[in-house]
Amino acid sequence: PITTDPTMFNIAKGNGGSVSIAFSIIKSIVGCGILSLPWSTAIIGLIPCIILISISFLISFICWMYLVICSQHLRVYEYRDIGLKLYGMKFAAFLDIILVILSCLYCVLYAVYIGEFIANGLVEYGFNINTQLITHIPINSLMDLIQTKFFILTVMIFGVLFPLTLLPKLDSL
Repeated sequence: PITTDPTMFNIAKGNGGSVSIAFSIIKSIVGCGILSLPWSTAIIGLIPCIILISISFLISFICWMYLVICSQHLRVYEYRDIGLKLYGMKFAAFLDIILVILSCLYCVLYAVYIGEFIANGLVEYGFNINTQLITHIPINSLMDLIQTKFFILTVMIFGVLFPLTLLPKLDSL
């Protein structure tokens, strides 16, 4: 059953369109691809990886086109509102839960990547960074704490990831 109550939706005021939707989806996908593509290519090989990327691109493009057509037809530009209008309140709540879980998993993935990448990069440039677990390191001073991967990870989470969660809209990114 399609819901027709206009007060239940966040009607866009001219700031969302095909390009905005496309960039939003691409931003979400690119991060995971950059993090996992080299590893998956090393595991399965170059040719199967190219084939799977092509299939994934085709499926993603078709889904994106349907999403754009659906959002323009329904005149709503958020996943929750599309789900609400097409399938009702339970499906919209389900989409909210899925998006929260997905966002949490992205944050964990970025945190792990940032912790590994930055700590190892600083070691490569001659900084003394202890990459062991925080429980295995004797911390006798503030400098000992600052030179841990745990500290770098904490600064990146609260200095980069957390402020990004406070943005009211991601269009400005």
